[in-house]
Amino acid sequence: MSDLTTRVNLVRSLSTTKELPVSTGAKLLGINRTSVYYGGLPVSQEELECKSIIDHLHTDNPTWGARQMSAQLKLRGYQVGRRKASRYMREMDITYIPMKHGFLYLTAIIDWYSRCIVGWDVDDTLDTTMVINACKKAFKVAKPLIINSDQGSQFTSDKYIDFIRNSGIRQSMDGKSRWADNIMIERWFRSFKYEEAYLTEYDNLKEAREAIGRYIYTYNFERCHQSIGNKRPAEVYYPVMLLDAARAAA
Repeated sequence: MSDLTTRVNLVRSLSTTKELPVSTGAKLLGINRTSVYYGGLPVSQEELECKSIIDHLHTDNPTWGARQMSAQLKLRGYQVGRRKASRYMREMDITYIPMKHGFLYLTAIIDWYSRCIVGWDVDDTLDTTMVINACKKAFKVAKPLIINSDQGSQFTSDKYIDFIRNSGIRQSMDGKSRWADNIMIERWFRSFKYEEAYLTEYDNLKEAREAIGRYIYTYNFERCHQSIGNKRPAEVYYPVMLLDAARAAA
């Protein structure tokens, strides 16, 4: 039995006997809650390795589909067919962030005009709640007329659709397999991965959240962008009277 399997089984046992909550046990043993909550076997080391490879390949080749990913994995010695590669890619919707033990998911909302990251959230469970939390953060300053996303299950769920509709915002979605429809956030994710995520092995969700927060703060408030007249994204997005408050809250 693998070390990961042993830790997952221990957390499940402690949770069943009500000796320790799942979230606390998972944090103490350095594993994701997803490995405990979702039935069957925990995520194998091979699956983590395959998803890490897919993540790097997709970052540099966003037009590649499951067939190309399967071929690349086989070249690297992993016997992953097209269907399994497709499943891995669906499960990795939004953005996949590797940790020492498992992985996390990051969702971020970018304002196209200013390039400012106006809302984000990270968690070890891929669900609609994380996406809505990111939207709520984004809507604190202003609500857009239109919000665009890909066609991932989180963005097509009734819960998300109702939230956007009730917020008075028009929902837009990329065409199927048309990654360029949301190119702004794709570019930002690429920068984030090469400048932060791929250089760091996070131990846990708390550490990752803090590090990602620091990266986004630097991006929004300190980095100048040529496309917006060498200004900082936050300078362009926030009204002058709110800039200091936004910086303090970031």
